[in-house]
Parts: sequence; C-alpha cells; structure tokens
Amino acid sequence: MLLSNQLSYDSDRSVFDNLRNKRIGTLKGTTNERAANYIAEQCKCGIEVKSSFLELIESKNALFKRDVDLLLTDDIWLTGQSNMGTFNQYGPTLDAQLREFYNQEYGRPQEEYGIAVSKNGGGDLIPLINDILSTQKAKQFLDSSEAKARTKDQIASGAR
Repeated sequence: MLLSNQLSYDSDRSVFDNLRNKRIGTLKGTTNERAANYIAEQCKCGIEVKSSFLELIESKNALFKRDVDLLLTDDIWLTGQSNMGTFNQYGPTLDAQLREFYNQEYGRPQEEYGIAVSKNGGGDLIPLINDILSTQKAKQFLDSSEAKARTKDQIASGAR
C-alpha cells in the first residue's frame, strides 16, 4: 500500500494516473523497493523511486518532510506503525498492479508472509503456534488453503 502525507487520491482516475510524476520512497534493498521499481516501469509515467532509506523512521521522516510524495509499505505495517494521525492510505492496496510482480518474485499472484522459528529454540513460541494450529478453525483454514492451492496447481499445469 501507499502512505501519503495529506495528498488526495482521485478515485475517478486510474492508479497510474494518480502516481504520475510522484516520488515514491521505500526502504533500500527490500521487496518494496523492487515493487516500486516494477510499478514505475509498468506505469511509464514519471515515477521516481527514492530508496536510500535504511530504517522505517527515516522513510517516515522523509514522508513527513515531503522529501517523498508517497511511501510504499506493507499493508500489515499500517496496523502497527503508520502514524495514521499524520499519514493516510493513498488509494487502494496495490495487489492488482503487483499481481505479475508477485508471480515473478514468489511464484504466486499475491504476497504472503511466514514466520521462521528455530526448532532448537523459540521458547514458548513453538508450543503457542502448535496450539493455534491445532484448533478446529485453523484446521479448516489450512484445509481450505491447501484445496485452493491444489486447484491452482492443477489449472496451471493444464490438469482437470
């Protein structure tokens, strides 16, 4: 998603029209940097990607000071650290524009997250995760996700 420091998004125009000649900030060396460059390449509308930021606070300061027009960030970040009193979401999430990028990066049309935990460590985290995964709701979700993945795999391979 994109964060803005009080810019207005025109929902009557396309995402790319709204991004025309904007400076988009990202953290250096991240998937968001690659995604911003992908969007700039697809848009061909004068987007400048500024990815010199090494920490979130730097990128937020640049957005606050208007050194960048927008900040490309994970939408999960919004729930915890976006400073929504200062910043606002600019336009819709970018999943539709990034579908092909996600296919190239991850081999699937959406971004996904995971948690890695050492099997030799993790303290109370591994038992907690296992407890969550053993619930009926989690089992139903996992079964449904696996069925969807099998269907997608079958369609992709041409099998019926």
